[in-house]
Amino acid sequence: MPDTITETTDTENTDVEDIGIDVDKALAERDAEREAEAGQGIDPADLAAPATAFVPLRERGRQGRVRVDPYAVARLTERPAWHSVGAPESVRQAWAAVTGAADVLESAIDKLQQVEVDKVSERAEYMAEVAAQAEADPEGSQPTPTMHGGTDWDAESLARSTRHQVAHRQLVTARQEYDEATRDALPAWRADLIAAIQPARSEARRATQEADAAVRSAMATVQAARAVDEAIEPKPGWHKTTRAGLARRAVEGLAAALSYVQSDDPVVTGRYLVTGDDMSPPSWTRAVLAESASEADWWLLGAIEAVDDFRSTSYTEPGQRHHFGEVASPELRERLRRRDLSADSI
Repeated sequence: MPDTITETTDTENTDVEDIGIDVDKALAERDAEREAEAGQGIDPADLAAPATAFVPLRERGRQGRVRVDPYAVARLTERPAWHSVGAPESVRQAWAAVTGAADVLESAIDKLQQVEVDKVSERAEYMAEVAAQAEADPEGSQPTPTMHGGTDWDAESLARSTRHQVAHRQLVTARQEYDEATRDALPAWRADLIAAIQPARSEARRATQEADAAVRSAMATVQAARAVDEAIEPKPGWHKTTRAGLARRAVEGLAAALSYVQSDDPVVTGRYLVTGDDMSPPSWTRAVLAESASEADWWLLGAIEAVDDFRSTSYTEPGQRHHFGEVASPELRERLRRRDLSADSI
């Protein structure tokens, strides 16, 4: 996760929505401001949004564009799935602020992109009212209807652009505060999750065992019903094979789930998280390699042990030590040092 999130206005490479706003002059002013502030410790990206936030809407013609990043909300509300598991209160509150700011920004974007539609709609309503009067009073003896609302669309466009700018900055700030809250909470978060592993596994084991028993009971009931039906009136055997594969996959899936929740593997149980040591790779990694049926894992373990002359662990057979010692060259030692032997890679 990045340490900071920088707001930026990309006027050349970003997909944009055209709502008829002239920004050529504003962009020139923005570039001038960036040059003026260069070397003063100010991030030029922070100057981009204000420069384009106050561009009045031209009443006629397609004379310019306002740049609206359609992916801003998605980008600033993206996070890893594990952030939603057992998050501390500070993290949950910070995320609630992010989602709230995201809702405000989405609304501001919709209103900003709707400005031309609203403008045309108001004029169409007024034109319809005038047309109705013209049909009823061809001579024009009645005063012309007043345009109800009479919105100042330059001001309205400026207001919507400003609200969009403010909402975007608020979302950026909320996301930065969320990232900071997440980093601060990591140590306590880790401890809480480790403490929750065994209760969660116990519940999963209980539920899986109940599901396995329930599925097998359902299968037995169906099979018994078929047998009774066959005893009353023998039928062709097509029904015995058409769903056999589905039943087999159900049994195999439940067996795999049971194997997982009943496993004593240190990676599966998370035990390695609380049994750390100063070995590199740690003892639990060596134990996993020692239990592996792979010859490649066995030779890797032997090479690892040969690096420290079998002083930390000695799972490999004594008769093979000279072979492992031969392959524990300086190059191999460096490769072993750099090799990813984390929980996810084992």
